[in-house]
Amino acid sequence: EALKKPVNAGFQLLEGSIKTVKPYIPKEHSGGWALLVVLTKATDSPGFKGHLKIKELKDSAKAYCSEPFESNYKEHYSAWSSMSTLIKKDLVKKWSNPSKYCLTVSGYRLGSRIAKNAVTVANSRASH
Repeated sequence: EALKKPVNAGFQLLEGSIKTVKPYIPKEHSGGWALLVVLTKATDSPGFKGHLKIKELKDSAKAYCSEPFESNYKEHYSAWSSMSTLIKKDLVKKWSNPSKYCLTVSGYRLGSRIAKNAVTVANSRASH
């Protein structure tokens, strides 16, 4: 069995060898990217209550995403599906019922980098 032990930031020990691990950065205008942008902008806004609920997230993230946030009967995947990746990568924290979401420290760092130059899908298409 492979030994998986963090060695250093960006490195993992696998069976005695050092292998670089690429940091996770969602593709521009993907579901994960849009969710990070919205959570970051909300976190930075005055009066932020510390979390967003699913409806608030989906409604706001639609503008930044080129994929639908609701799946249809033919496809089980939607842009919302990427939320599980953000949670697994420890970028977003989820708790409560109904679910509440907020950024972790690493999620805020990544979100701040991508939200700085984020434009909505409509504005992105207009500029190309």
